[in-house]
Amino acid sequence: MLLIACVNVACLSLARVSARRKELAVRLAVGASRGRLVGQLLTECLVLSGLGGGLGILFADGGTKLLAWGCSRYFDFIPGIRELTLDWRVLVFSGAISLATGIIIGLAPAFKAAKSDVQESLKESGQSFSGTRRLLNALVVAEMALAMVLLVGSGLLLRSFVKLVNVDLGFDPSHDLTFWLGLPEYKYPQPAQQVTYFRQVLDRVAAVPGVLHAGGIAMRGEFLFLPEGQSRPAPGQEPAADEYSITPGYFQAAGASLVRGREFTLLDNGQSVPVAIVNDTLARRYWRNADPLGQHLNILSNVYGKQNEREETFEVVGVVKNIKRYAVWEDTPEIFVPYEQHPGPFLGMEVRTAPRPLTLSASVKDAAQSVDKDQPVEELQAMEQIVAQEFGTIRFPMTLVWSFTSLALLLAAIGMYGVMSYSVNRRTHELAIRMALGAERGALLKLVVLEGFFVTVLGIVVGTGAALGAGRVIANYLYGVSPSDLLTHICMGVGLVSVSLLACFLPARRATKVDPMVALRYE
Repeated sequence: MLLIACVNVACLSLARVSARRKELAVRLAVGASRGRLVGQLLTECLVLSGLGGGLGILFADGGTKLLAWGCSRYFDFIPGIRELTLDWRVLVFSGAISLATGIIIGLAPAFKAAKSDVQESLKESGQSFSGTRRLLNALVVAEMALAMVLLVGSGLLLRSFVKLVNVDLGFDPSHDLTFWLGLPEYKYPQPAQQVTYFRQVLDRVAAVPGVLHAGGIAMRGEFLFLPEGQSRPAPGQEPAADEYSITPGYFQAAGASLVRGREFTLLDNGQSVPVAIVNDTLARRYWRNADPLGQHLNILSNVYGKQNEREETFEVVGVVKNIKRYAVWEDTPEIFVPYEQHPGPFLGMEVRTAPRPLTLSASVKDAAQSVDKDQPVEELQAMEQIVAQEFGTIRFPMTLVWSFTSLALLLAAIGMYGVMSYSVNRRTHELAIRMALGAERGALLKLVVLEGFFVTVLGIVVGTGAALGAGRVIANYLYGVSPSDLLTHICMGVGLVSVSLLACFLPARRATKVDPMVALRYE
């Protein structure tokens, strides 16, 4: 953004100084020193830079409030996120950048004007204009290339976001009510007491009118495992999976579906054979050409020379479709075991309802607390809210990215419009002669627009090469999209060409409407 703005201002500054060539030559002719001339032009740039920086502070104040609102909505877990304000250190830095930009951009045109030949500048010199136009075109090429890099990068991120939004979560968040229950150990110290309590809660919640299914899930952590019969890999390369304990009916309550096998039942308890359900990712990764049902998983008891608390073997009785509760952009191997074989004091509840879930929130809460009125129901909310919040943390940064990218595109269009306006104004005499000799206005319009078109295409070609490199830099942030995605490059290139052609068309159309006699008489 800063580079595009600098190139944009450099184009306009160069065009402005070039248009004042005769004025500056007169000042030199009447005795002004070249140093004084450079100082004047530099002072003008600094004044404009200072005014722009001051106006930018006003916009920054409103932008900071908007940023604080957006961040507090989606990132309220960050301390102090609601108190975002303008920081004096940031203002000093931004002011220094603004002044430095003004100095750097003002020096080059100032030195160019001060070194120009006075005699040549006092004459009509098409050659000098041609040299300035070539320099301006080179700057426009650089500006278009930078804009192309930004557009392609943001386009790749946008396509990734669209794919994330449309990703198959593996469960149905609609009509799903969720909440947490946690038992104090002093009141429910025995696993059997915990199992009894949660079984009663699920029975009473399932009896609420409008509730279709109810189930519970608890995260047990990440464990290293080894499929039975497979050789153990080198230390540090053992496969790992997230393990969850679930109650019977959990998959139905969550809206998940089994690929094969069976769900857990009340018979899968502490006295039965240890069983497990694995997700599709784990099954395909470790039993590619074999049926996972009936296979066994061993939780590794000796890891890196240390004894693990667990040493278990599970028989796989089912395979469930991948469920993406947290990281929607990746498929993690998961193991599900019966809750009654691995009880604990915490359980997250999933309740599948016929009506909208929040309409039953009060009834479900009362049913859960009817078992023990002292146990609070925590984080009672619809699953759709959780999913929306998850995607909201991605949507807000994407909005910022596209806001800045749109601003960069606007800056590039302004730069192209400014350069073409200057070029057309300087060529008024030439265009008037062409019209006087019989050239049609449509042909002249095409001549001017094609010049801007070729400059834009050259910038896009240069920018495409840079965008390929930038795409590799952000490759880790992409989902389902290649850094060299052809569709994104084509769409962004067409968009940039369209905006540039419009910026070229307006001044060209205005120039072709000038009366040739008036233009020649003026010249």
